[in-house]
Amino acid sequence: MTRFIPPFVNRYGIALCCGAVLALAFPGYHLYFLAWILLAPVVWASSREADAAGAAAQWFAAGWAFHTILLQWLMSNVYWAGGWAFIGYQVLVLPLALYWALAGYVWAWMSKREPRLAALSFAVLWAVMEYLQATLFSGFGWGALAYSQGPDLAFAQWASVGGTLLIGFFLAYVNAAAGLAAARRELRWLHLATAASVLIVSHLAGSMLIEAAPPAEPARKVGVFQPNFTNELKWDAEYTLDMVARAVHHSSSLEDYKPVDLMVWPEATLMADFNYPEVLTPLADYTTSRETVLVSGTVRYDHNESYNSVVLVGKDGQVGGYYDKVHLVPFGEYIPFKEILGFLEQIVPSNAAMGREQHVLESDGLKIGPLICFEVLYAPMAEELRSMGAQVLTVGTNLSWFGTSSAIPQELEIARFRAIETRLPLIHSANTGISGVFDPYGRFQCADMSIGARGRLIEWTRLESPAQTMRQRMVGAFDLPAPAVRILSFGPPVAPYVFIALALVLFVWCIIAPRVRPAADGGTGAPEPPLPAPPAGAAPFDPPARDDFSI
Repeated sequence: MTRFIPPFVNRYGIALCCGAVLALAFPGYHLYFLAWILLAPVVWASSREADAAGAAAQWFAAGWAFHTILLQWLMSNVYWAGGWAFIGYQVLVLPLALYWALAGYVWAWMSKREPRLAALSFAVLWAVMEYLQATLFSGFGWGALAYSQGPDLAFAQWASVGGTLLIGFFLAYVNAAAGLAAARRELRWLHLATAASVLIVSHLAGSMLIEAAPPAEPARKVGVFQPNFTNELKWDAEYTLDMVARAVHHSSSLEDYKPVDLMVWPEATLMADFNYPEVLTPLADYTTSRETVLVSGTVRYDHNESYNSVVLVGKDGQVGGYYDKVHLVPFGEYIPFKEILGFLEQIVPSNAAMGREQHVLESDGLKIGPLICFEVLYAPMAEELRSMGAQVLTVGTNLSWFGTSSAIPQELEIARFRAIETRLPLIHSANTGISGVFDPYGRFQCADMSIGARGRLIEWTRLESPAQTMRQRMVGAFDLPAPAVRILSFGPPVAPYVFIALALVLFVWCIIAPRVRPAADGGTGAPEPPLPAPPAGAAPFDPPARDDFSI
């Protein structure tokens, strides 16, 4: 029957299908259980390849299909950049698929030299691969398997022990063990038993890491404002001050109903420098009259440079500090290799300058660690804020570029893991959604009051999914949770180095392992005897049986 299937599909169909369907484990479908099983068929297919290059091709096909579906929201940039959006989309997808191919190549080589450790080596290499994706060349670890596991809170707690890499390690091990059990009779039952053990124990132990999240001391109320300002409005200077006035008005409306101690506005709510009197005066009037600390996304100008920033305005109406974004988005906020790619300036939305260092903003005894938009993707940045004494993280973001696509819930899930990793509460304020507060264990409270005609607040009595709040003008008030304690305070920042060291140890072992016969082959550990020479006149190999159905 396979003769009716095109050779390319026959060879790579499993990898392509599994990669594409694996993307459904992430928002918006969020079928998170698929991440436990859909790499297994690719492990099976790649283990049947004759050489490491063939295995790498299988993993490249799977990685390309996975990232193409997962990041399909990038195609919405066609509205802003035209056909260049598709080219940029694939320019990002192809290198991400190459990471999968490289991991597959190294694993295929290692597993053939030491099959007894094939499942472990796959899981370790997967964790290292995800780390490299998130780090090298600016880093873009959006597709880390852990970000699919937000609804599985018991399992997600392992992020507080070893970051998202540890979660990816567990998922990869179960997939590898299942795939190898299907491909090889040797160690089949051991693979199945260890896969089941990892699945069960990780959930049981993870559930023991979840605790109640007590309120902060002293008790504080925090508010979020989701303005739902369109990008066309933001880039029209005529409406800059009008947006400031509306943000103040709607935040005051919330405080008429539920007073807050800290109000958080999203990225680029202020489209003019906060030092301009026309901008700062209404902000100061709001904070002093309401006795509220305001943290807002803003533009900041300095010596002909424009920064994407966060500003804090205290209860006294004075600017208490600001933070300039240090991790800009390539081709979104700046052009890398501008000497060569300068012609792309016409389609890049902005040309921001890069901030120098991270800052903790402090007011009224509260230390706030700000992250701006895609900075939430970088775990070391959140970890740095925690080490600087932050008691709460704030994420201000503007994803209105991507409409109501899956980019919004996917970014929200990434924010969830920054809260779990650091064991800090996280306030998430988004321009077009989704806004709310995470406690240190990843539980989310969504902004649940929309703003109707003439600024009237409408409290939602039934919210089936946070996705319902996308493209809605929302506000919300919440009790600020207290930070929690990590059982391994050094765990998440050290995890990458542990996996890299383990990968090197396994690699070296695989170099020396062929000197002895693998136990999986029933050997005794002694060097294998040389094969006997064929008798004189014998054919060097048996000719293959004729296939009567071949063409």
